[in-house]
Amino acid sequence: AGQSAGLQTNANNLGLSLYPNPTSTVIHMKLLNSSNEIAELKIMDLEGRVIRTYHTRSAETETFGNDLKPGVYFIKVTQGTQWVIKRFVKM
Repeated sequence: AGQSAGLQTNANNLGLSLYPNPTSTVIHMKLLNSSNEIAELKIMDLEGRVIRTYHTRSAETETFGNDLKPGVYFIKVTQGTQWVIKRFVKM
């Protein structure tokens, strides 16, 4: 429960919208919850190396990825004790 291909989470209520995926330009990320806590976003490569770190709040849209080389990446979003990891592809 709570795990599916390309998604790992320890909290069912930390929703994450990531689109378009795959992308050839930028990708948009939005947290879908009502928490006021600042969330930390980490963009990681397949080896788990952190490439970029951002901070955002719920309901704000972050746009990134224009500077990423084509490949497969992960985004880990941590908000308080909750976290979620999603996979995305840069074409």
